[in-house]
Amino acid sequence: MSDRKQLRALRHLPSVFALSLRLDLSDAELGAALRDTRLEGLFLRKTSRLAGLSFLSTVAGSLSVLDL
Repeated sequence: MSDRKQLRALRHLPSVFALSLRLDLSDAELGAALRDTRLEGLFLRKTSRLAGLSFLSTVAGSLSVLDL
């Protein structure tokens, strides 16, 4: 995904196997976007705004692959 409109649509999908984000988002924005999403793989590009990995708590039950 490369725009915020696509990211907002994510919450309407019941399950996503893998997600590649090319958006520079903060921890809070990522946490909000991923909340209630079942996600196995997350690939993040453009991560200059990330200050930590606290957003991962929202997908901790399903995430098995993280690529920064």
